[in-house]
Amino acid sequence: MFFHRVAAVRVLLWRKQLFGQVLGRTSGVSGHFSGMSIACGPCRDVCEFLPEATAGNGARFYCIDLDERAVEYAGALVESHGLKDRVVFEVKNALLLRKSDSYNMVWCGGLLDYLNDRQAASLLRRMWSWTNAGGQAVAGNSLPANPSRNLMEWCGDWILIHRTEDDMRSLCTQAGVPAENVDFQIDPQGCFGHLVMSRA
Repeated sequence: MFFHRVAAVRVLLWRKQLFGQVLGRTSGVSGHFSGMSIACGPCRDVCEFLPEATAGNGARFYCIDLDERAVEYAGALVESHGLKDRVVFEVKNALLLRKSDSYNMVWCGGLLDYLNDRQAASLLRRMWSWTNAGGQAVAGNSLPANPSRNLMEWCGDWILIHRTEDDMRSLCTQAGVPAENVDFQIDPQGCFGHLVMSRA
């Protein structure tokens, strides 16, 4: 139970709510919602919010992860929620992904803080190019002031590249995302910052 009270764990619940809010905002952008989740993990957020936010409009989600086991687990979870026909999975390195498709929502909750600045800017550039007019792209990164940082590094050997808001906004500039299109949200625990990039 101790680890369930750790700030970095509790923030995952907040992040899932943010996912739902973004999905809700972007689901009415076009007649048929399309979403993309990068480093999708188990896809619990997709399973929870896709049905209620986009009921009846033929919504689809494209999910990628480099971990084949994660994709297998997520696929089983999606199928158990009756969403098998609405979610497509691919085992893929996001930095090598070449796509001409675009989406109402492009989500990357937990990959940026494993990438160096050049790689992170490249990923943000791709995410921006995959975002439809009226859509949003969201990318999260651990903050230097993360109260769980010592615990994560000393006990879990969980080493991330921590970035400030200025650092992350600078990455957006390098990626060609206009500053006026970028919002920044921090979870109540002060663990993670999230770039919310809105395409007009």
